[in-house]
Amino acid sequence: MAETEWRSDETLAWTNRDGVTPPPQGVNRWLLGSIALSLSGVWIGMISTDALCPDHRLWVQTLGTVAFVAAITAIAGLIGHRAWASVAALGSALFGIAVGFIDMVHSPTRGAVLAISFAVVAVAVLVAAVPQLRSALWFRRAQRQLAPVDVEAELAAQAQDGTRTPASARAKHVGHSAEA
Repeated sequence: MAETEWRSDETLAWTNRDGVTPPPQGVNRWLLGSIALSLSGVWIGMISTDALCPDHRLWVQTLGTVAFVAAITAIAGLIGHRAWASVAALGSALFGIAVGFIDMVHSPTRGAVLAISFAVVAVAVLVAAVPQLRSALWFRRAQRQLAPVDVEAELAAQAQDGTRTPASARAKHVGHSAEA
């Protein structure tokens, strides 16, 4: 058996500082559940009462139908922890705010309550989207860090360019500087 010799530009073991950082905290399940319940509750409340003229009713029914489909899709996605669910929930809430403003023409109090209710849901969706964004960015960074690297091909390309010496290029891939 041939003995190999350790070189200073090689990594022998991993430490806690090497590799991928731990993932960030996910979205709170209670927040997701309250968003889903709020969306469904506000839309049921809006659909159950109607005090609009025929012209505004057509606008509200069109926006409401699209928003209700988005709300149902968002609820299913929020329960399944899907990343696109926040976008669907935000779309539903924004359509709800528009419906509230249209409703203010005929019933200012009811329209204001609807617009404020959907605005609260929209803010909750944005608050829930922050941890999802952090998780998505972490996942992308982890994929990049864990991607296999063809060190020999990169060394050959860098040697042709004259940008790095082979020792400094190998040290770059193992997470150390060439000076260390």
